[in-house]
Amino acid sequence: MSIIKPADYKSLLDIKQTEQGIKKIKDFFQMNLSTELRLRRVTAPLFVLKGLGINDDLNGVERAVTFPIKALGDAKAEVVHSLAKWKRLTLAEYGIETGYGLYTDMNAIRADEDLDNLHSLYVDQWDWERVISKEDRNIDFLKKIVRRIYSAIVRTEYMTCEMYPQIKPFLPEDIHFIHRNCCRCIQISLHASVRMKSVRNMVLFSLLESVRNCLTESHMTAVLQITTTIQPLIPKDTRA
Repeated sequence: MSIIKPADYKSLLDIKQTEQGIKKIKDFFQMNLSTELRLRRVTAPLFVLKGLGINDDLNGVERAVTFPIKALGDAKAEVVHSLAKWKRLTLAEYGIETGYGLYTDMNAIRADEDLDNLHSLYVDQWDWERVISKEDRNIDFLKKIVRRIYSAIVRTEYMTCEMYPQIKPFLPEDIHFIHRNCCRCIQISLHASVRMKSVRNMVLFSLLESVRNCLTESHMTAVLQITTTIQPLIPKDTRA
């Protein structure tokens, strides 16, 4: 476990304000996200039957929390790790049309999680999926979706700062995009997670784009020359 708490850290809100703020932020953000992306809310399962192929096993080695169900002859159930597969099945089950989608508030338990400031045993996160056309499978459409999500985040920040003036806004109005191969050229010897933090410090926010869609031939050549003489990059984590 590598949890870091700054020595001079002091919460700007008390416990009551924090709990109220969490509720208001979640309500506000989900309404904005669903409006921006045309999503309907659905209730996610906390567990699924083992062996159906619905539970996403993430990196393939993390163990799911399991328990027997007496009413089903002690059939094993698994607490969900991820809803990636379940969301796609649900899109089909609901018959959701192109240009629309679903979102849910996923709760999960990840017993084998490497614990730190960003990862815990208990997961509470937004999860969404949207049906898109073949023509929309391109970088420009992806950027448009990212900007819509970011717009919802910025509005949520504004609402939060209005509700609690002691919290100051820090998000920029616009989001910037940088190619992932640019990250390979920046402090390439660093661990990927540290390297991405360095990039974010320069451009504030980044979207990892597809190599074949964006790099010019000269850029691709430059990157190849660099990576042939430097040790391959360390993966961000086992899931990526």
